[in-house]
Amino acid sequence: MSPLTQMLAEHVFAGPRDHSADLVDMVRRCVLDLVGAAIAGCERASAVAACNMVGPVFGAGNARIWLGATSAPGGALLCNAMAATALDIDDDLAEVTTNWRLERIG
Repeated sequence: MSPLTQMLAEHVFAGPRDHSADLVDMVRRCVLDLVGAAIAGCERASAVAACNMVGPVFGAGNARIWLGATSAPGGALLCNAMAATALDIDDDLAEVTTNWRLERIG
């Protein structure tokens, strides 16, 4: 596990600090939504194509591609993002997408 991944994992598993129960629940639902979307999309053509090209483009590394091998951090990021968005099913929490859009517009 890379140092950054280790640090993020430790932060997440340390548990909520001064966060409201509603916020913790929303974060859990968003993470579950992301993981489910990535699992469902990992075998789509776009995700497979991205994973096939990361070796030559980004090179080797020890960053984990969620449902497969390893790559340089940029390559793993690309593969994971492609899997998570391949079916466009990761944006169904209207509260999150609406609030984000309003913040960006406002």
